[in-house]
Amino acid sequence: MKCSAVNKELLAWAVDRPGEPPPAACRDHIAQCGNCSEEWARLQKWASILRAKEEWTPDEGFFERLTANAIREKNRAALTESTRRDLSLDSTGSFWAFLRMPLSRRWIYAMAIFAMLLPISFFAYRSYESIGQFEYVGGQVYNQTAYSEDIRKENAVSRGAAIQTAADAESIVHLKGGSEVFIDSRSRVAFVDNRTVRMELGRAYFDVAPNRKTFEITTPNGAIAVLGTAFCVEVNGGETVVTVTRGTVQLSNNAGLVRIAKGGEGIVNHNKQPILREAQRMNQTIKWVSSLLEKRNEEDLRTYYPSLAPPRQRIRQVK
Repeated sequence: MKCSAVNKELLAWAVDRPGEPPPAACRDHIAQCGNCSEEWARLQKWASILRAKEEWTPDEGFFERLTANAIREKNRAALTESTRRDLSLDSTGSFWAFLRMPLSRRWIYAMAIFAMLLPISFFAYRSYESIGQFEYVGGQVYNQTAYSEDIRKENAVSRGAAIQTAADAESIVHLKGGSEVFIDSRSRVAFVDNRTVRMELGRAYFDVAPNRKTFEITTPNGAIAVLGTAFCVEVNGGETVVTVTRGTVQLSNNAGLVRIAKGGEGIVNHNKQPILREAQRMNQTIKWVSSLLEKRNEEDLRTYYPSLAPPRQRIRQVK
């Protein structure tokens, strides 16, 4: 036998039958050939090194995990194939079919999709921008944010709306979250959002719904911060007067801070320490707000229940 043939036979024998002597023909050749004898010794040593010392036994759950991984990889491959079709990475898929259309038909389909998405986008934008609506409008009430707009009942109040009331005009704004703002005549109020208001002139009554976020009102003379309460704010020239009918209100400016409880009144002038005193405009505030509520009720009843007499409603106060 040739040495090359013997070496192949010895290699197969060392791998397949470790520890057993080679066939008789190979043994005779090894006895006569020193090189093949040395090669056989090396193969036996190599086989003994590679031979496992212990039989491997899988741990508990090995085959279950192997099966789960195989299924997961199969699903991933299927998803990848589906994605390729949808993205027209091969010759099928809706996007590829769209690209293969004539240009005129593609234009029609694109315009149809745009026509469907436009009202949805507009509605989403209006929903985000709207922070409330007008529950009652009496007289000439204007939105002067971008241009003078005559307001009607149930119109939406958008972020940044600047509301101006003319002489003998009044309005009630219901904000998202449940707070209400009663605006008197010759007043100007800007709604930054449903928990932030800028009072520039006139009188407004705030019935603030409880919320973890602070309700803030800024005036030319100071700032007001509350969580959930009811109070009236009057801004006239260089003076701001806050009359509290329920809860507690914080009135502050650069010179100091006071807390006004129910039945109290705070006065603040520009760069002067706020003053705290017993309310002197409580009856006037209650009478005005009650009258405005009655007007709203009468209008609602005339619209929805014309045969019913208007009820008399007073503002809520915590005893």
